[in-house]
Amino acid sequence: MATLRAAELARARTAERFRGLGAHALEVAKLGSRTRSTFGVVAYFPSKPKKAVPKTIEVTDQHRKHVVPIRVKIAEPFELEGRPE
Repeated sequence: MATLRAAELARARTAERFRGLGAHALEVAKLGSRTRSTFGVVAYFPSKPKKAVPKTIEVTDQHRKHVVPIRVKIAEPFELEGRPE
C-alpha cells in the first residue's frame, strides 16, 4: 500500500515523463475498494496513449520503498471560461 506522501512524491518525480507520454493532468487519489485502498497517481489523457504507460511507480521515502499504482483516465483538457462581465 502506498501512502499519500509516497503518491505525491511519485507524481512530482514523474510529471515530466507523463507529460512526454501526452498526459495533460496528474492527480493523487485514493484508489481501491472500501476494505482495501491505497493512494495512487491518476494520469489524464485526451485519448488513449500511443505509448505504454507504467502500471506502477516505485519510490523511496525515508528509506522505505513504496509501489505506487498508476491509473489512466481519458478526459478532455480543462478549458477556462471567459471572465464574467
